[in-house]
Amino acid sequence: MASFSKYKQLPPEIKLGIWRLQKIPKGVHHFKMKTQPDEVDLLQTIEIKPMSTAKTDISVWRLRNKNKWVDAFSWDVHGKPEDSETSHAIWPYQTTPDGDPEEYHQPGRYKSPLAIIDTVNDIVCFKQEGFPLPRDIAPLRHDYIQLHGIKNLALQYEKHTKIGDFHMGFPFGCECHRHHPYYMPYCPATLDDWISHFRDVEKFYFLVKLDCSNVYGFPPDYPGFGRVDKTAQIFQLKEEFQAIAERENLEIFDDQKYRYIEVREQDRGNIAPKVCAWTAIEELEVYHRSQPEHANSELEFKVLVYASRA
Repeated sequence: MASFSKYKQLPPEIKLGIWRLQKIPKGVHHFKMKTQPDEVDLLQTIEIKPMSTAKTDISVWRLRNKNKWVDAFSWDVHGKPEDSETSHAIWPYQTTPDGDPEEYHQPGRYKSPLAIIDTVNDIVCFKQEGFPLPRDIAPLRHDYIQLHGIKNLALQYEKHTKIGDFHMGFPFGCECHRHHPYYMPYCPATLDDWISHFRDVEKFYFLVKLDCSNVYGFPPDYPGFGRVDKTAQIFQLKEEFQAIAERENLEIFDDQKYRYIEVREQDRGNIAPKVCAWTAIEELEVYHRSQPEHANSELEFKVLVYASRA
């Protein structure tokens, strides 16, 4: 509001309307999850941190924390989310002497803001660091309460086009998918085992970014004539997906930069065949349903594509 000098002169109903427009009811939050196995007792520890600093993190929890403290009108809209029955704190936590994460971590005089999510309406997207081991080989050291309550779980889909080569940069990869034209770095067994750490999960999503590398049908770049601006085409494709989602009552989410739209495989349009997210999600669902412990599971599997909101 520092750049909006006339804000203080507005009537209360206009101020309240502004903050309601700022509210993101279905948000996306981004975190890093580091898995570290202990070779001595064969137990895994988990560490969760924000994706980046406050200046560059596009997670919705940071926007909500910032907005609620502006004035009484922003507080009326954004309030104290930690008081809601559907709210859940993911970060930060401090560990007890036994290593169990039980308390909020408030270091020194500069207290860290709590990363509060709405467990019903928000998505939590994790970037996995380290290689998670199967639960039957190395179970988690603790019952990590940060993982409780998360109902909508997501991973960024990364395509890998190096045929026949196992890429160590993909923590969920395995060699059993070499038969695919484009090696998919997601083993259904490994991924299903990782998802089981989230006991309350109801939906799992792959997030696919709309950009020139995975969308075909754009005019090519001609030598000597400069690069062709394809931003408009990406925006148009996003608008088409959004129109279908609104018509078919599919899911739409936002963070501070992007809009995430549920896209079914039959509606994928100009997304290149090498983007195998729908194949990966289908194989994961088939594997999940085939496991005896998931016989009555109602977990849903979906793909969201995303592009800039502007």
